[in-house]
Amino acid sequence: SSPNAARDMFAAIMDNGFVDNKATRFVTVEYMTYTPFVNYFAAHKFYVEVAPGGAWLSEGVTKNFRVWTTNMASKTVYDFFFLSFILYYCVVFVREWYNDYLTSRSILKFIFDAWNFLEL
Repeated sequence: SSPNAARDMFAAIMDNGFVDNKATRFVTVEYMTYTPFVNYFAAHKFYVEVAPGGAWLSEGVTKNFRVWTTNMASKTVYDFFFLSFILYYCVVFVREWYNDYLTSRSILKFIFDAWNFLEL
């Protein structure tokens, strides 16, 4: 779990022919890290692709997320009510849109109304 061990492991992969310059077109490396001080996990994904012209294209993505504990119960309740509020008003918006469609027979009239456009 040290940088030298990772370097040695990658060198062994290259030496054993798992990755070579002729047959390999795409390599991905994925691993997770945990930081106990702040209680966060991080998922790391790194991609390297060899383009048809021979160029090496690389991309890396890291996503951080916190481990849920009972200390976060109040935040979870708040998030649930906030989500319920948003879903309720989405249903109200769609219902008003449908009622406007029944009266005017125009789908876009409701959307392009200034106040409804702001609610989107």
